[in-house]
Amino acid sequence: MSEYQFGTQGQQQPVQQPVPQQSAYAQQQQESVNLAERQMRVRQANAGKRFCRNCGGEIQSGASVCVHCNTVLNPVAIRRAQEIVMDRQAKVTREMLIKSFLRPRKGMKLYKQYIDRRPQVAMPCKKAAIIGRIVRGVVIGGAVAFFLFTQLYPYF
Repeated sequence: MSEYQFGTQGQQQPVQQPVPQQSAYAQQQQESVNLAERQMRVRQANAGKRFCRNCGGEIQSGASVCVHCNTVLNPVAIRRAQEIVMDRQAKVTREMLIKSFLRPRKGMKLYKQYIDRRPQVAMPCKKAAIIGRIVRGVVIGGAVAFFLFTQLYPYF
């Protein structure tokens, strides 16, 4: 028997060979291989891209919020960004300056605490502490000098 047979109008047509039936297990294995290949192609096509867990929209790498649905993607990064903004906007208070002036050690402690994150707060505290030390030295020195002068004056 040849691979061609003659049709109703005398034309040659290829003979269709019967396809051997695969077992259910073999079909399932073939489908899982096809699925794995499709998933691999999708991963390769989307390499480097990130997608939102909520809406599935594409997001930029490093983004903390989805621009499509406003879902927070990385709450730690959001909190860190908020702290940075708060640190930049922080201002020195009168209370801090008074504490720094009256208790210079407290002022230096505030300076060391804030110098890395809030230099705009740390520097005035340091200046107040230095001025407080100078004033304290002048006042104490003046008091000692006055006391000594008044006590020793009668002998001059």
